[in-house]
Amino acid sequence: MSLSHHQVFMLKHFAMGWKFKLDNKVNGSWLTYWSLRRRGLVDAGSVVTTLGRKVLARELQRQAKREASK
Repeated sequence: MSLSHHQVFMLKHFAMGWKFKLDNKVNGSWLTYWSLRRRGLVDAGSVVTTLGRKVLARELQRQAKREASK
């Protein structure tokens, strides 16, 4: 499963306990939030699921490899 940088950013923050605000006005945040929900990575309470934690760990490893190869 491939995620965008913004999806990884939001998923990482949800894993740290951040909750999605219904009055969020940041461009793309609603689309990203619902994309994560549809994929089953985040549940209704902005809590990262088991699958979400696995995908996040994999995406962070990929980012680290990309940055190391630069």
